[in-house]
Amino acid sequence: MTKSKLPKRLRTKAGKSKHAKLAEMASFRSLLVVMFILSGFIFAGVNLLWVGMVPVDEPEMKFARAHKVLPVRGDIFDRNGVLLATTLKVKSLYADPKMMVDVNESLFKLATVIPTIDFKYLGNHLSNKNKRFVWIKRQLTPAQVKHVNDLGIPGVYFREEFARVYPHKQLVSHVIGGINVDGNGLAGIEASYNEQLLQGEDVYLTLDVRLQGQLRHVLLENIERTEAKASWGVATNPKTGEVLALVSLPDYDPNHYGEADEETWFNKAVYGAYEMGSTFKIFTMAEGLEEGYVDAETPLDITKPIRIGRFTINDSHPKYKIMTMREAFRRSSNIGAARVADLFEEGAQEMFFAKLGLLTPLNIGLKEIGRPRYHNRWGRVQTMTRAFGHGLAVTPVQMAAGVGAVVSDGYYKHPHIVKDFDMNEPTFVVGSETVLEVKDLLRNVVEEGTGRRAQLEGYEIGGKTGTAEKSVAGGYSKDDNNNLASFVGVVPVEDPEILALIMVDSPKYPNNQGGSAAAPAFRKFVGRIAPMIGLRPNVNPLDFMKKETKRMAENETVRNTW
Repeated sequence: MTKSKLPKRLRTKAGKSKHAKLAEMASFRSLLVVMFILSGFIFAGVNLLWVGMVPVDEPEMKFARAHKVLPVRGDIFDRNGVLLATTLKVKSLYADPKMMVDVNESLFKLATVIPTIDFKYLGNHLSNKNKRFVWIKRQLTPAQVKHVNDLGIPGVYFREEFARVYPHKQLVSHVIGGINVDGNGLAGIEASYNEQLLQGEDVYLTLDVRLQGQLRHVLLENIERTEAKASWGVATNPKTGEVLALVSLPDYDPNHYGEADEETWFNKAVYGAYEMGSTFKIFTMAEGLEEGYVDAETPLDITKPIRIGRFTINDSHPKYKIMTMREAFRRSSNIGAARVADLFEEGAQEMFFAKLGLLTPLNIGLKEIGRPRYHNRWGRVQTMTRAFGHGLAVTPVQMAAGVGAVVSDGYYKHPHIVKDFDMNEPTFVVGSETVLEVKDLLRNVVEEGTGRRAQLEGYEIGGKTGTAEKSVAGGYSKDDNNNLASFVGVVPVEDPEILALIMVDSPKYPNNQGGSAAAPAFRKFVGRIAPMIGLRPNVNPLDFMKKETKRMAENETVRNTW
């Protein structure tokens, strides 16, 4: 076959086109290789830059990367919507040791702003250049943030966090409680309602912060007046069982829960159980009246002490004679209370105390659940001694709830400090006639008996004093300055709206009895809160001021303070 021949011009053009295509393909492949290598360098560089900028081992990074965003902890309010606890954004301080220039110099500078930093601990950790994250101080104040920024220390940074804030500080400390650094409740409402608060739910209390403030103020003043070790109190609405105020002193600032003395954490008003002394005579007389064993005019033999076995029951200020039940109660006679209790059928006192909620643990909505203390024996001796408040220790809230039952409508209402608290329906204790007679006895104590210093011009007040010898190893203290003095009262006595129990630990002579240590504090508390809750005195304002000033001058113990 004859091979075809192309023109020279065409052959040259075709040859160049083939070489050009090969060159283009080689150039494209080279470009792909270069781009692949370059992208690898860029990726490695970005990762190195990220590692250099973000510290490793940061404890909260896992939360930042979490898919589920946790709700902000719920707020806590009082009954009127006053904010008691909330959560705010704050800044915390940390350091990257690898980025720090001079650890010691940096710590000395930081100490001018944060005096509490731990030099030894931080010095050791910040000197380790392998570490990339060390906390210096959590939850700084805005002023501290500004001052640290002004220092301009290399390697020191801020991280935004959430902080629990308690605007009223010590005022509601034992009610609110506190949380730990992980945001979980440790005490009080913060602990008992931790799950709901973590889910972002708000909690509303029955507490009235106005009454809370007045009760705390009065107790603080009273501690100073009586030179007492401590004091605590609770105020309730006896018609509903709502706790309106609850104070335990000494207290603490929940904003610095972990820095407080552990002794101040103890909620004496809820968690402590005490032998109440003569305030328990309210229950004894109520039972005697309800069961028909006695009435107010029943004569009682108080001509001598009662001796039963190796025990002797006597009065602190004996008036040996025949007294009516009313007079024995007014004079706070142990012998009289024992005489009444000795009339009870076997087991009756135990059943009555059980109806009043005095024999079982009591949950009012706080983490702290107080438990009564007693030997489960109800013989004649135990019945007589418990009639005047010895041999059975109960919490102050239990005591207040029990009294509330026999001065309101005769029904026991479960005391509670949280609105919508899940509790049982009120249960019957005594009839309406017994309620009227008990209130009359309480009025008589304030008008003519041991509670006279609770009198407040223009207000009908009823109450009962209590002075309990504190238990010590081998028996009871005989030290007159080691008593537990108390007063429980209601106002107005004919239709009680406020019930308050005030207790004073180890008040000093001459103010070492319930009538001198606690009753005056009750009077001051009522005087301060009455206008707030709409209780108006039945008296001319000018006459009221004159009589009150005169009475205070006559009754108060005046001491030099220098």
